[in-house]
Amino acid sequence: MKIDLSKLNGDLSEVVSNKFSEDVEFKGVESDVWIVNMYGEKVHIAARGGMTCFWGLPKSGKSITLELITAAILSPEKKVGNFYSRKGFDNVLYIDMEQSPQEWMAAMYRVLGYAGLKKIPENLLSLTFRTIHRPSRIEYLEILVDAIEGVDAIILDGIADLCLNESDSTSANNVFDSLSLISARKNCAIITIVHSNRDRQSRGPRDHLGVKAEKYCSTLPEIVKDEDSNSFLISPYMDRNGGAWRPLRLIIGKNKMVEFDGIELNPMVPGSFRIKNKNPNDELVDNLLGIRDIDNIPF
Repeated sequence: MKIDLSKLNGDLSEVVSNKFSEDVEFKGVESDVWIVNMYGEKVHIAARGGMTCFWGLPKSGKSITLELITAAILSPEKKVGNFYSRKGFDNVLYIDMEQSPQEWMAAMYRVLGYAGLKKIPENLLSLTFRTIHRPSRIEYLEILVDAIEGVDAIILDGIADLCLNESDSTSANNVFDSLSLISARKNCAIITIVHSNRDRQSRGPRDHLGVKAEKYCSTLPEIVKDEDSNSFLISPYMDRNGGAWRPLRLIIGKNKMVEFDGIELNPMVPGSFRIKNKNPNDELVDNLLGIRDIDNIPF
C-alpha cells in the first residue's frame, strides 16, 4: 500500500512513518520497574510507553509505594528492598500535588534514604504543584515535560489533582488522554495513584477516575491497608503484561519508613536492621536489605 506523505500533516506523517514493520525489532513488553516477592515471583509494575495506576482508599500506602519506586530507580544498585528498576531507566520527574510543601520535602528525604543517597541526584527533578492553580496543572505539566529531555519515569502523586473536577467524566477523560499522549510521545512510564473505593459488584475501582484508569492503564495494582498490623498489601487487580501474582506485604514503621517482608529498619540505630522473621534462605534475606545510609534524614 502506497501513501503520499506530502498530503499528510506533521503529526499524521510521523504516525505513518512509525507504522508496524518487520524492520522494527520487538522483544515483547520489558519491565522497567518490577517487584520480587518472597516467593521469588517477578511482578511487573511499569514499562516505557505505558501507564501504571495504584488504587485504593486514602491513607492506604499508595504515596509510600511511589516513594519506594522512585528510590529504586535512583538507587545505584537499581533496587530498594523488593523493588527493582532496569539499568538505563534513570531520569525521574516526580510531582506532588497533594501534600504540604513540608510533607513533600519529608517524602523526598525518605526517597534519598531508601536509595542510599547523600545528596539530590542530577537525574531527579522533584516539584510540588500545590502552588499552581488547579485548572492550569495539566497544561503546565505538558509544557514542563515537553521541555525535558530524556525523561524515563514520571511519578505523579496524585492524578485527581490534575482534574478540574474529578467528579466529572469529561475532565477525568481529558487528563488521562493527556497523560497517555505524554507517555507515548516521550516513551516514558507514567506511574500514579488514584483514591478510589472498591466496587463490590465489579471488585474494581469506582468513580470516574477509577473507570478511566481501567481503560488507559496497562497495570492497575490495588493497595489495601491492614489497620491492625500497620501494614499494607500490594495486590494484582489488572495487569495486561502478566498474570496473577501473590500479594506483597509491606510494614509501615517510624516516620513512614517501610519494612520489607520481615526486614525492619531499627529507628534507634541509623542504617541498621532488625530481622523479625528470618527466612531460612539467608541469601534471599540478604538480598532484601534495601534500606541504607539513612542517618542524614532530618527527623
